[in-house]
Amino acid sequence: MQDRYAGDVGDYGKYGLLRRLCRRDAHGPEFRLGVLWYLTEDAKPGDGEKLDYLDPPLNDEFRRCDPALFEKMRSVVHGGARSVAFVEACGALPANTVFFRDKLVFEPYQKRASRASNRRDWVETGLRAVKDAHLVFADPDTGLEVSSKGPLSGEGPKYAFYEDLLPCWRRGQSLVIYQHIARNESAEEQIATRLDELRRRFAGACGAFAARYRRGTSRAYFVIPAAAHAERLVARCRDLLASAWGRGPRPLFT
Repeated sequence: MQDRYAGDVGDYGKYGLLRRLCRRDAHGPEFRLGVLWYLTEDAKPGDGEKLDYLDPPLNDEFRRCDPALFEKMRSVVHGGARSVAFVEACGALPANTVFFRDKLVFEPYQKRASRASNRRDWVETGLRAVKDAHLVFADPDTGLEVSSKGPLSGEGPKYAFYEDLLPCWRRGQSLVIYQHIARNESAEEQIATRLDELRRRFAGACGAFAARYRRGTSRAYFVIPAAAHAERLVARCRDLLASAWGRGPRPLFT
């Protein structure tokens, strides 16, 4: 995640999904949310400018999905410096959410041992910050690890590595993980391949599933439910797809 993305069309879908998964409803009590932002330095100029969803003619299509969230995103974009800190403060996510927004950044000539120490400390501090959450959301800039980018590489801070998140799974927390969809193969193929991998890496995670968000940059959210949470998370995702988020000729979520 980068501060420059705060409030853009991708952010709107992200928080809409998390609000639906965590809220109290007919399926049961709320889940307490923990957010690992994986915050990095702002990068390419121009990114994060997909904001036309807030204005005519698109605004009605988006507002109907979650009117309260829509107004909060408007306040993030037009309220001053866009940042994850502003998102936290505006109430886009439930009031009892716990956040970890320390930046994960490597210097260009930083020694490998120093990078390893930085990353280890960042992961350990983040895991402590979200230890009381039922559901942990990991928001890496690009997504889950790939073989060509190691955790200590220059691009390492942009990825969530399985070893970062396995402790959450082992202590009974559910996970939601952001994943950018690349252009080298179809989204369906990428999602299916990654789900197979997640089910192997997270022992017992046979119920893992994905929700794909289809506005702005194509992206998926992988949901890995703990056994105690699975029924509620599946039901709430099904409700999301049956709502304005998933209906119509151009659904936002599928």
